Amino acid sequence: MMLPTALFLRLASSRAFWTLRAKFRHFAFLLQRSVFNVRRQFGDGRSRTGTFVQLAVTTTRQLLAAVLLVTGLQAINPWLLDLYSQTGLKIVPDTYATLLGTVAATGGVLIGLYYAATTAIAGAIYSNVPNNVRDLLAQDRVGNIYMRFLSFTTFASIVLLGFRAAGLEPNPFAASLFVACTGISVIAFVKLGARAFYLFDPTTLSGELVENIHDAFAKIRAGQFRWNDAAFQNHAHQRARLALDTSKTLAEITSKQSQLSGQPFVTLCTQFLHLLRSYQLAKKSIPSDSRWYPKQYVHPDWYRTEDSQTSLAFRGSGRLPPKEVSDPQWVEATLLPIVHACLRKNIESSRHDLSSRLMHQFDLYVRTLSSEHEVKLALDRVTDLTSACTDLLFASPNGSAEIEPIEQIAIADAIASTPVNILLAYIDALRRAPRETIASTIVGLRWSSKADIYNLNVPKHIIPQLEWMHPRIQFETSAEGARVSPDWYLAELALQPHVQNLKDNLTVLVDDVQSLFDRWMDSCSAAKLAWVRANILTREEEYWAKMDYHFHTFREQSTTLNSNRRIEGLPWAAIDLHAIGEMISSRRRVVVRRMAEDMPALIAVNRKESYPDFAGQFLHTVGESLIEAFLKNDHNHVREVFANFFIASFIQREQISLDIADVSTTQNAATIKVSIAPILDLMSLSGYGLLLSEYHDNPTLAALIFETWNNFLDRRKAEGHDLLPLLAASISITNSAFEIAHRSIIRTQWGQQVAHLLRELPRESIADRGSFVVSRTVAVHKSPLVRVLATDQLMSLYNGIDIFIETLVRKRGDGDSVKFTTRRDLSRSLAREIQRTQSRTADTGREDTVS
Repeated sequence: MMLPTALFLRLASSRAFWTLRAKFRHFAFLLQRSVFNVRRQFGDGRSRTGTFVQLAVTTTRQLLAAVLLVTGLQAINPWLLDLYSQTGLKIVPDTYATLLGTVAATGGVLIGLYYAATTAIAGAIYSNVPNNVRDLLAQDRVGNIYMRFLSFTTFASIVLLGFRAAGLEPNPFAASLFVACTGISVIAFVKLGARAFYLFDPTTLSGELVENIHDAFAKIRAGQFRWNDAAFQNHAHQRARLALDTSKTLAEITSKQSQLSGQPFVTLCTQFLHLLRSYQLAKKSIPSDSRWYPKQYVHPDWYRTEDSQTSLAFRGSGRLPPKEVSDPQWVEATLLPIVHACLRKNIESSRHDLSSRLMHQFDLYVRTLSSEHEVKLALDRVTDLTSACTDLLFASPNGSAEIEPIEQIAIADAIASTPVNILLAYIDALRRAPRETIASTIVGLRWSSKADIYNLNVPKHIIPQLEWMHPRIQFETSAEGARVSPDWYLAELALQPHVQNLKDNLTVLVDDVQSLFDRWMDSCSAAKLAWVRANILTREEEYWAKMDYHFHTFREQSTTLNSNRRIEGLPWAAIDLHAIGEMISSRRRVVVRRMAEDMPALIAVNRKESYPDFAGQFLHTVGESLIEAFLKNDHNHVREVFANFFIASFIQREQISLDIADVSTTQNAATIKVSIAPILDLMSLSGYGLLLSEYHDNPTLAALIFETWNNFLDRRKAEGHDLLPLLAASISITNSAFEIAHRSIIRTQWGQQVAHLLRELPRESIADRGSFVVSRTVAVHKSPLVRVLATDQLMSLYNGIDIFIETLVRKRGDGDSVKFTTRRDLSRSLAREIQRTQSRTADTGREDTVS
């Protein structure tokens, strides 16, 4: 209350007024403070009461369950007492109460011990981690289930003890039940205690995260409860996003701790890769427009947009509105970088066994992608992995190391083999989903429910087309009373994206794989990794060989998919299989040429037995490519690889000969025979090349062989090393042996291929004059050498070495003096063939042979 101004001015001059005024205000403050404290205490009490009520509500279900269980046991107790009395056993009332008290006390002790252990673990490991990771310990399913069971048993025994205190009869069945429950609690506590030691590793609880993500996408698959409800889809997305964020945080913590970055980190990533495989298989059951996939805005290109839209945008806001698209790779975008980081960490720490284990799981994942016709996505995953670890995978060796570590080669081999596995998985998928199977599946679709689309088990790229067709067929059904579109029409519409997918995948398998191998090869060359490069070359050669071998599958798929088209004007993807086949053949020649270039350097290195013999493999592969080039008259390929093959063959002989001094006498002879095998292969191939040069009437082939051999032999002779005796000795050792010569089967196969080609020549019957007339057939060709070798028998008596001796060695000035013992003399057969031809020409006055 305010005093009048005049009175206030009169009293203000007195000290007593101010003293009284201060005391009055102090009293008012004390009164207001008391009122505030009373109100605060009342509010705190109400808050505590509310908290207690909430706590009571959360425990009501378990409390009621315990009370109902005990009540039910007491209700059936009269019937149980009669049965129990027949056993001759007796319950002592005092012991009954003591037993229940012991059960309750045991439960209380175990509860306290468990929380003491988890508190110690949380304080030691989880005190400095983010809340989402700390929540993993609180949400541990095993521990929570155990504590619920233990608390339920403890309280139920207390309730039963209270019933006994109220005067109810002892319950023998309840006593037996709770003794058994106590036994379970004690024994399980031992198991749980042993498990507690593993909780010091946070990744032990990662199974909860993986299961949460799996449960989230499983619940929005077609056919599940409210699967097509946007709210349910968004809820599943939010649950999965929370689990993914926690997984990412957990992975970051694990990677930074040395004791966790090994086995625990790999186990965590293995679980992620298993999850991604399951998720990939489940994607075909999730609608393309589901809210499970987060939405992104994509801005269209102005000059690729329709005129009506650009005109409207110019007159309005001045820019094109963005389009909302789904991101189907959002889960992979979170988990795969974790896998990349894990591989990097283990390669850096030289944990090569763990790195190999992780690569195996990654390979299974990309196979799953390929088996679902996601070939480009699978190859992109491989590209991303190698890009993330390029500096480690292609790290230059130490200056003193002649060969890269075998572990580095093994990891490179694991990565380089993934394109091969992607190819094989896709081929298997094509064989499992031919046109007839897909068409019959579409024909059997009822179209009554949208969920039917996602339960067909057809390739995922067909699903969007079916989603586009479904509302139109529904409209047709409602308008016409029934579906009138024929089955063949619907099947052909559904097959259209399948043809496009085949074309896209073939482009990836040829162009993108070729680019990927090129990048790997360039990285190896830049880092001077000869053996890693050789390993990648072997895998690339395997890839293109399998691509060539299975090419008929692509041809059959393309033929069947493009046959029996009835819808006019429907655009179909055009697949140029001829061009693709030419690209495969061309690439295989490039790979062989690279092998030929790398052979001499690889052979010169002293290889350990723990390392693959890439040099020997390359030498054999180039030899096989040479005989094929001779047969196909491909002098360009011969020009590219023959010189390197020539040099590598002699180096290989010298490398094998180095071991002769270190073996016993018996093994010495065997080693010598092995060491001359590359030279025998070289002479045999050279002979067949000279023969086929005349067969194809292509002197370029012969010129390449003559030039290489003559230059080398002349140079070595000028240096004081005449190699012709070495060649003669090599042939002599092989012919004088009683066993089959080393690699003679390979050389025989070359002869069979040549004989098969020569048998395609036209033949004519002629009569040889002698003591009596003998009729025989001879090949029609202008070359006497070809006619002699083109016998009408299964194979000729002469082989490539015979041809080499006669057409190259004997033509040299120093070749006549060299004796090749126990060889069939091809010169006599050639002379007889020439003489017979001249005789027939003289008799008939015309040329018998045809150019």
